[in-house]
Amino acid sequence: MKNTPPESFNVQHIGNIIEQKRQEELQKQQDSLDQQFNNAAKEWEKKINHEKQKGEKKWKEKGHGKGHGKHGH
Repeated sequence: MKNTPPESFNVQHIGNIIEQKRQEELQKQQDSLDQQFNNAAKEWEKKINHEKQKGEKKWKEKGHGKGHGKHGH
């Protein structure tokens, strides 16, 4: 029986295919995580800038706006 049954030949091959698919899946997951992270980062940036603008606006409304210089305290 020199002939190897097709099953035993395919095991390694199937293993390789599975490994390849697994790598592709991992890469996809990583890409989508990166995407989610980038989206979240953009959202946070928007929120932070919005808060900053609100803060500056309040500051200006209180009369402590830019350009007043230091009052001699």
